[in-house]
Amino acid sequence: MADVEKLRKVKQCIDSLAEGLNPFTGQPLPAEDIVNDVRVSRSLFLASAFLQEQMQGTTAKKTGKKQAFRLSLEERERVEFSSQPIPASELARRMNDAVGAQDCKKISYRQITDWLVEVGMLKLVENTTGTQRRRPTDSGEKLGISVDNRVGQYGPYQVVLYSEDAQHFIVDNVDAIVAFTASKEKGTQR
Repeated sequence: MADVEKLRKVKQCIDSLAEGLNPFTGQPLPAEDIVNDVRVSRSLFLASAFLQEQMQGTTAKKTGKKQAFRLSLEERERVEFSSQPIPASELARRMNDAVGAQDCKKISYRQITDWLVEVGMLKLVENTTGTQRRRPTDSGEKLGISVDNRVGQYGPYQVVLYSEDAQHFIVDNVDAIVAFTASKEKGTQR
């Protein structure tokens, strides 16, 4: 309740400035004052409308759609890189954990590996059962992408692992990964 009252007072102050008035005295501000610039005035009216929506518990033009995954420079520094090779799914989880915004989509291991195929670090190979699997190319191996043989509850399997250098390469290229995914989804990819 106190927060709403604070917002109401801030909104009144912004409204006064947007109208070219001193918020404390109600007197008109000088014509050459920066708040009388039409761009500043419009910005103040927009800020006032936003505050009004916040007080009413609504948001403007909310479509419910999440934005594409994004990772700011600060968030990239928060990604926990592993000195031990890890799978793409684990790196994707760590990248998603580093993102502060809840209004963006999560990045998936598939987006990462599809992009790595596109840039020639991984290739699609057919296994004995006829299924397509991703495996490192020579360039991928030089980067630090490897395959490890493991045994799970359903028997032996192979997992593609990414060294710390490969993890950094992926995070450094996250914007390209997101752009590739978006173009693929729109059907504009070759």
